[in-house]
Amino acid sequence: MSLSSRTGILACCMAIMLAGCGFAPAYGPSGSGSLLQNSIAIDEPSTNTEYLLVRYLEERLGRAASAKYGLSYSIGVVEDAIAVTTDNVNVRVNLVGSVDWELNDIEEGELLASGSESGFTSYRAIGSTVAISAAKRDATERLVNILGDQTVAKLLVEVGRLRQ
Repeated sequence: MSLSSRTGILACCMAIMLAGCGFAPAYGPSGSGSLLQNSIAIDEPSTNTEYLLVRYLEERLGRAASAKYGLSYSIGVVEDAIAVTTDNVNVRVNLVGSVDWELNDIEEGELLASGSESGFTSYRAIGSTVAISAAKRDATERLVNILGDQTVAKLLVEVGRLRQ
């Protein structure tokens, strides 16, 4: 038996097993992604970091014209020096962030799901002021994208559970 036919048989078996366990793609026709798409009103941002999070979530979930769900969040970012020279100069900084979120049904006013996500990125804190500022801004955006991805993934799982 050739390798390609074994691979085909294995792929077919995996597809049958996944179909039997109730697996459905999140963004398929009846997946939880379609329930969330363009149906979540996200709280207004008041800081640059919150703005980056809301922008990212709206890119992934769409902007709601008439929202069924409301998403509130609280985001925090802490800087932590991880590499310091003998002259006490920070050369590498970690940005450690977390976001706590709650998904509410707007009509019923009930809490549907909540969670907390965390992550970190780092940047090089040596060079010109402009270079350090750009590196920090880039690291902050990467951190918010990590937190946004984790939040969207959990939202998809939670809404999928609510449908069952």
